[in-house]
Amino acid sequence: MTPGKPDSDCVRACVKAGSKHALLVGDKVYRLSNKIERADKLAGHKVKIAGDLVDNSIRVEVITPEK
Repeated sequence: MTPGKPDSDCVRACVKAGSKHALLVGDKVYRLSNKIERADKLAGHKVKIAGDLVDNSIRVEVITPEK
């Protein structure tokens, strides 16, 4: 995390440096393998994701902000 900056900026900086978008659920991390543009727009926010789970990766079909 970058002090004084929103979490979304931190996520985007990490992705720009080569990291992949991911979903954190409790202590489990799932890599996102589809709909990356939408994931980038919602970076750092709580979201709901629908898709197919394969190992530790989610092939995203729908990603929406959590209300």
